[in-house]
Amino acid sequence: MQMKTQAPTSQMHQGMSLLITLIVISVIVVLFTIMARMVTIDKRVSTGYSNILRAEMAAQAGVADAGELLLDLFEKHPDSVTYW
Repeated sequence: MQMKTQAPTSQMHQGMSLLITLIVISVIVVLFTIMARMVTIDKRVSTGYSNILRAEMAAQAGVADAGELLLDLFEKHPDSVTYW
């Protein structure tokens, strides 16, 4: 007499469903984590780039102000230009 033991099919299907659900949820969590990391990196890069642009504009404005100041001083004191 040989007894065959078989797992009930409903329990097997429930186990497979649980396993597939866990895999799908794990993949979704990994994808969201990667996307969040990419957004953080992109935000840092864009902040750095805007800081660079602001610094360049501030430097150009400083050079323009210095040039205007020198021109005003030369107009007020014309003999100081020919002094040297």
